[in-house]
This record gives sequence, structure tokens and C-alpha cells, in this order.
Amino acid sequence: FIDKQLWSELGCKVISLGDDRTGMRISPSQASSWRLPQTPEQFVARAERAREDARLREEAQQRPLWRLKAADIRQMSLDQLRYALQAAGIPFKRADTPPDLIAKILPEMDEVERRIVEIEEAVRNQDYDDALLLQQSQSQRGMVAQMILQAVQEERYYDAAELQEEYEILSMARADVTQEEGSYDPYLDADDWYVRDLQRTQRRMQGDT
Repeated sequence: FIDKQLWSELGCKVISLGDDRTGMRISPSQASSWRLPQTPEQFVARAERAREDARLREEAQQRPLWRLKAADIRQMSLDQLRYALQAAGIPFKRADTPPDLIAKILPEMDEVERRIVEIEEAVRNQDYDDALLLQQSQSQRGMVAQMILQAVQEERYYDAAELQEEYEILSMARADVTQEEGSYDPYLDADDWYVRDLQRTQRRMQGDT
């Protein structure tokens, strides 16, 4: 036996096909999600799909777009991209392709990660001049992030740790890490000396506890 509530949640709304009173007409060629499961296998498949949708929705709500990495974007499925936009309140069309959805996500990403995506896309399209321009015009945070990666690749972990600290200071100083450096009033950013002093104070407090 199948639980009545579960069946109600997983099944579609029952609409009299072709009934003018409902104002809706559904043809058998429409998406199967409009139809009630006809077999145990279909019911199980829909239940699994519902659980997966709930997981993706919760995951998207817990990870705002500005925290997404370039590597995340490369691995996200169509449904994950849709839920990410939905959680951020950004509209999209059902017919939007992954590139369409990514284009809507990019403006909300950290400028460092966004530039990585854009450089990779330029290289993929063999737009090497654009890729070089993007590389050369990256922000100070972007340059430090690149230096961190290079230090790790060369197994210079002490240098990488110091660079990571510098990256965090630059990030804390920025008023909005999703905006390109120089695209807004620099006075909105905090001074480096203030952020460094704040970090030292926080470390002393943590050491006293």
C-alpha cells in the first residue's frame, strides 16, 4: 500500500482532460510530470526525483552565488544552476541552456572567480586576445589568488599561507567582492592598515580565550 499523503504530494493535480470548466487542456504528449505514476517503478522514480530536488534546493539555499567557485560552475548540472538562481531570486526561462544560466550567475559571483570563468570561456572559444586582456587586467585580489595557486603547485606552502592571509585581508577590505576593482567609489573600501589591525586584535582575543 502507498501512503495517501505521499501519493498526493508526488502525483499531479487531477484535471479532467478537455473539460472547458477548468480552462485547461492537457494532451498525452505533454511532460510526464503532469500524470500520476502508473506503476511502482514510476512512483519510486518520482519519489527519488523529489528527494534529489529537495537536496539540490537546500544546497542552493545554503550557498549564495558570491561563494561559488569557478570549479563549482564547471561541475553544476542544469538543475543545480536553476536552483542556484531560484535561491537568489533571479528569474530565468525554462528554455535557458546552461550557458544562459551561467551568464545570469556570473554578475553575482566573486570578481576573482568570475574572471577565471571568463578567461576559461575565452580560451575555449580561441579568443586568446580577450583571455590575455582579462588576465592582465585582473584585480590585486586576483593576482594574489593566482600567486597562491602557483605557490601550492610548487609546494611552497609557507609562502602560500602568507599569501592566503594577504588575500583574506584584501577581501575583508572590499566593500563588495562581486564588483570589479575600480568600478565603484574606492572610499567605500576599508583601509588595509585598519583590516590588519582588526585581524591582530581578533587573534589576541582568540589567544586569551
